[in-house]
Amino acid sequence: MKPRAKLFSFESYHLNKESKQLELNYSVDKTYHFTERWGFDFEWVDELHHEALDRALFMLHILAGVSYYKAHLAAEIEVLSGELDAKSAELFADLYQKGLGQFFYTNQLDPFTPIPFRANSTTAKPAVAVSGLDGVLLPIGGGKDSLVSAEALLGSGEAFTSWVINHSTRFYGMLHQFGMPHIGVSRKVDPRITEHNTAGAYNGHVPITAIVLAAAIVSAILAGKKTVLFSNESSTDEGNVEYRGAQINHQYSKSLVVERQLADYIKNYISPDLEYFSLLRPLTELAIGQKLSRVFDKYRDVFSSCNQNYLLGGTDQLYWCGRCSKCAFVFLILSPFVPKSKLEALFAGQNLFTTPELHDTFEELLGIKGFKPFECVGEIAENRYAARLAYETGDYPELEGYGVADAQEYDWQSLRPHRLSDKWLKVISKSA
Repeated sequence: MKPRAKLFSFESYHLNKESKQLELNYSVDKTYHFTERWGFDFEWVDELHHEALDRALFMLHILAGVSYYKAHLAAEIEVLSGELDAKSAELFADLYQKGLGQFFYTNQLDPFTPIPFRANSTTAKPAVAVSGLDGVLLPIGGGKDSLVSAEALLGSGEAFTSWVINHSTRFYGMLHQFGMPHIGVSRKVDPRITEHNTAGAYNGHVPITAIVLAAAIVSAILAGKKTVLFSNESSTDEGNVEYRGAQINHQYSKSLVVERQLADYIKNYISPDLEYFSLLRPLTELAIGQKLSRVFDKYRDVFSSCNQNYLLGGTDQLYWCGRCSKCAFVFLILSPFVPKSKLEALFAGQNLFTTPELHDTFEELLGIKGFKPFECVGEIAENRYAARLAYETGDYPELEGYGVADAQEYDWQSLRPHRLSDKWLKVISKSA
């Protein structure tokens, strides 16, 4: 194991209300300093609740810090920017440790490495009431899940404001189709962390969804929105691989357990007048695929779930690489419902089931070998059943080679555990 630093410090954060720029400051051993910058350049409410905003900024400061803490895995952590009681210190330690599971796996580190958050206060400040909040903020990633959430809201007549990080023109087509108000924020990770990685510091996957949530909560307060509505579904609870006695889950920060933890934190430490939940939580991936298939023609040219969209920098065009595990999974989950010719057109005329480079990927997705890819993909049992349904259409005889003709039944239409009220359950249950 590489030498660990002695001390990681959450130094300070500052929101400039004139420039609408936020700085999050961290340090390692008081020697290496990092500043992450966020921009909240949209119209803010006139009557801004400064206390609730400050608490949301503190939450973002803590959760975004994982990107810098992981580089050196300091033996001690100090929080100088705000108060942590024992309960919140335990929450952040648990979220960091389990959310870094894939990071520990890829770096061959102990997945039970303690994350040394310590309480610096014996009491917690009570959450504050915030009057005047109203409406829905819907984070948009540009892929199938947030699209299905938006369609459910549109179908129910529920107005919303769409929200993205690092706004790109490639998503304008989808946002135009929604026809709803839109705001965006920017995030700039300190480039010095890349220098540390190049010099041998640890690098790897972080619990990114928790960071996104914190930024969305800040945005909701600034924009006067009451409900922050995510699009995480039931398969996020299934891990990828067991490693040294720990279940490693690429989607841990999307899971129901983390949703509950962070919703409780928001209620108890920020404001009970804010609400956060995932609209798609009751649904399986197959159910989402079916819903998407019903509006596929409307959106086929304006959405992409391929993560290469976030790696290609300056391109303004949506991109499906047709070679990654996410593309393979989307092809798989839509294949029982979308006509073959239309689905292949999404991937430049390719049938991904017959793409040689994806053979091993499909074997991993179907549980034939290895383990489920470190990506946002469905459960193994569900993937196998999706392949069986696709095989039974008669359009994909090549799937017989994966042994899916006899895949076990999978109840993909029943609702999974969730946190939705009756109002929101009705919205998603009755959507297309």
